[in-house]
Amino acid sequence: MGVFISFGRLKQVSCMIPSPPVDSSQLPGSQPPVMTKEEIANDADLARVVFKDIQDDGGATLTRFLATNIASALLKGGSLGESVEVLELAWDRGVQVHPNVYGSVFGICAREREYDCVLRAWDAKAASDYERMPWEYTSALLAAVHLKKNERVFGMLDEVKANQVTDDKMYELVLGAACQTKQHELVCGILDCMHANGVDSTIGYRNTIRLAFKLGEYDFILELLRLMKEHDIDPTGAYKHQIMSLDNAGLHRQVLDAFEALRKEGCICDENTYGAVVTSAVQGKDRELALSILDDMEENTNLSMAITEVFPRAVRAAICTNQHRLVSDIFDFMGEAGVNVPEGVYVSAIRTAFKSKQYDFVMDILRKMNGSGVSTVDVNEAYTHVVMSFSKAECYDHVLRAFKAMRELGYEQDDVHCTTALRAAIKLNRDDDVVAICNGLGGTAFRRLYSIALKLARAANKQALVNSILDHIKQSSTGVRKSIPEDLTTSAKKPAIATKKPVVAAKKRSTAAKKPTTAESSSDDTGAVPALLAECLEKISNTVDAHSMALQGADASEDTQATVPEIMNHLLKVAEDPSAVYWIILRNATSAKRHGLVMAITDHATKNGVKLRRNTREIILESYVRLNDLGIALDASRMLIRAGIATAEDTVFPLIKCAAKRDEWDIVIDIMTNLQSEGMKPSLAIYTMALGECLKRGHLDRAVDIYNAMTESLRAQLSDTSLLVVIRSHARSESKELQLRAMDIVDDFRHTLSPQQYKAMQEKVRTIQEEVAGKASVTLEATVKPADESTAEGTSSKGIMGYFLSLFKC
Repeated sequence: MGVFISFGRLKQVSCMIPSPPVDSSQLPGSQPPVMTKEEIANDADLARVVFKDIQDDGGATLTRFLATNIASALLKGGSLGESVEVLELAWDRGVQVHPNVYGSVFGICAREREYDCVLRAWDAKAASDYERMPWEYTSALLAAVHLKKNERVFGMLDEVKANQVTDDKMYELVLGAACQTKQHELVCGILDCMHANGVDSTIGYRNTIRLAFKLGEYDFILELLRLMKEHDIDPTGAYKHQIMSLDNAGLHRQVLDAFEALRKEGCICDENTYGAVVTSAVQGKDRELALSILDDMEENTNLSMAITEVFPRAVRAAICTNQHRLVSDIFDFMGEAGVNVPEGVYVSAIRTAFKSKQYDFVMDILRKMNGSGVSTVDVNEAYTHVVMSFSKAECYDHVLRAFKAMRELGYEQDDVHCTTALRAAIKLNRDDDVVAICNGLGGTAFRRLYSIALKLARAANKQALVNSILDHIKQSSTGVRKSIPEDLTTSAKKPAIATKKPVVAAKKRSTAAKKPTTAESSSDDTGAVPALLAECLEKISNTVDAHSMALQGADASEDTQATVPEIMNHLLKVAEDPSAVYWIILRNATSAKRHGLVMAITDHATKNGVKLRRNTREIILESYVRLNDLGIALDASRMLIRAGIATAEDTVFPLIKCAAKRDEWDIVIDIMTNLQSEGMKPSLAIYTMALGECLKRGHLDRAVDIYNAMTESLRAQLSDTSLLVVIRSHARSESKELQLRAMDIVDDFRHTLSPQQYKAMQEKVRTIQEEVAGKASVTLEATVKPADESTAEGTSSKGIMGYFLSLFKC
C-alpha cells in the first residue's frame, strides 16, 4: 500500500527531465506551475523514500514511468550517485528508462568529473536498446583513462571501431588525458590502436608531443618519435621541431639526446638544426661531439656551404663558456677544411670576448685572424679597434700587448695608436715602453711623440716618469733635444704642486681656468694661497673643482667665511673665462643649498665687473626659490633685471612656482597680467605651468582666473590636459554662470575633439554639476564669506600686487 501512496504523490509533484511520453488525452489544459527550489528538494526527498520502498521490495514494482521520474527528481536535487543507482536497478530489472534521462545523468556526471558515476551510467545504458552518442563514448573513455582502467579503454575503442563512431577530437582528448596522468604505456597503446584501426594519428602525435614538452617529459617524447616511424610517419620534422624547442628553452643535454636519436633514425638535418646542436654541444662542453658535427657537415655536400653559418654560433658559444682550446680547434678545423672564414666572424668573436671580459682570449683571436686568409687591411682595422677598446676599458697592460703585437707584425701605426699606447705606458709607469713607443715610428715622428709623452706625464703628475723621459732626451742626440719645446723641458721640472692643476676638460672647462703656479700665487696682491684652498688643490687636480670645494668649505663655518673673497680673488686671477667659471661654482653652490655663498659669489662678480652668462639667472633664481620665501625671490628677480642678467619674462617660471607653493594665487595672476601690461606676450608654457600648479596644489578655482587672463589665440592652443583642468574648474564653481560656461568651453573645442572625447567631456561636466548642486544646499552658509573679510583680503592682495609692480617699473 505504501508504494501506491508514494506513487500517487509522485505523480502529482514530479518534475521530469523530460516528461515521459503519455497519451495526449491525459494532458491537462493548463500549464503546470513552476516549482521552487524548496519544492524540488521536497520532491527529491519523496522520490528517495519511494525508491527505498522499491528497493526493499526487490525492484519488482519499478516501472519505466517510476524510474524516469525518480531519477529526474534525484538529479534535480543534486544526488548524482542515487540517480545512477536508479539506472542500475532499472538495468537489473530490464526496465527501459527514458533516453533523455540517461543523457542528463551521464552528461552531468561527466561535467562534474564524477568518473566512477560516468562508467556506472555507461554500463546501465548498455542493457538498453538506445543508441549511444559520440560524445558519450568520449566521456566514458576519459573517465576510464582517469580511473586507469586500461582494459576498459581498449574495449571501448574496439566498440568505437565496430560501431563506426566518428568524433574528430575523441582520440586527441583521450591521448591528452593519458599524457596528463603520465600513463605513457597507455598513450603508446592508444596510438597503436589508432594505427591498427586506420585512424590518422599525425595530429595526435603532434598534440601529445607538445603536451609532453610542457610537462617536461623529454624522454617520453623521444619514445613517441621512435614510435612515429613504426607507424609509417616521417619523424624528421618532429625531431627538428623538438630540437629547436629544446634549444630555445636552454635544455642543451636534451638537445644532444634528441640529436643522437635523430642520427640513429637516419633522419636528415638542416643548417638550423645543426646550429642548435653545435651550440648545445659547446654549452655542454662536449668537444668531440662539436667537432664531429662539423665533420658531418663538411662531408655532406648539401650542407658544406651551410657550415659558414653554423661556425660563428659555435665560436660565440665557446667564447661565452670560456673554452679557449675549443675555439682554437674550431678555427684550425675551418682552416684545414679549406673554408674561407669571413672577416666578420673574427670581429664577432672579438666583440663576444670583450663582452665576457676575456681579454687574453682577444689576443688569441687576433693571432688566429693574422694567420688566416683575411686581408691585411681588415686585420689592421681589427688591431686598431682592439687597442682603442682596451684603452676605453682601462686595460692598459692589454693596450701595450696589442700595440706591440701590431708593431711586430708590421701593421701601420699612426699618432692615435702611439698616443693611446703612451697613455697606457704612463699609467703603468713603464718608462722603457714610453721610450720604445716614441722611437718606434722613426723619422721625425719621435720628436712629436716625446712632446706628447711629456705632456701626458705632467698631466698625470708622474714627476719621476717626467725626469726619466728628460734624462733619456739628454742622452739622445742634439737634434732630439732641440726638437722638444723648451717650455716642456723646463716647466716639467717644477714642483708637483704646480702640476696638480691641469686644464679643465674640453667644452666644459677647457678654457675656464689656467693652471696657477707658485710664482703666480705669491705675486698676487691678496697674499699667499689660503690654507683651505691649498689643501683642496693638493687633493683635486681640477682647478675649478678645487676652488668650488674650498668655497663651500669656507662658507660652512663662520670662522672661515672671511676667506671666501680671497679664494674668489685667486680664482678670478687664474680664470681664463671668468663667466664660465662663475657659472660652474654658482651651480655647485646652488646644488649644495649654500644660498649665502651664492649671494657672495654674485656680489663678487658685480664688484669685479664680471659679466655673467644669461643662463646663470636660472641658477641664481633656483637658489632663491629653494628658500621658499616669495619676498626674497621677488627681490632677487628685481636685482637680476636691474643687472641686465634676466628679463621680466625670464623670472616668471621660478616666481610662479614659488608663489604657488605659498598659495599666493593673486600674485600668480598679477605676474601674467603685468607681463601683458609691459608689452610682453606670455608664452603658452607659462599658462600651462600655472594651470598645472593649480591642479597640483588643489586650487582648481584659481584656474578660472588664469584662463580669463589668456588671449583667445593661446586658449585655442591648450593641450587636452590643460583644457580638462579649465573645464573642471568652471564646472565645480558655485556660480551658475561659470557652470554653464563649462559646457560652452566644451562646445568651443568640439572641433579639436573626437566624438567619443566630446561626449565623455559633456558627461563629465554634467556629473560634476550634479555633485556641486547636491552639496550647495548643505555648504551654502559655510562657503559665503562676510563682506568685511572680502574687503580686507582685497586690500591685502592689492598691497602685494603693488609690491610686485615695482619690480617691473624699476
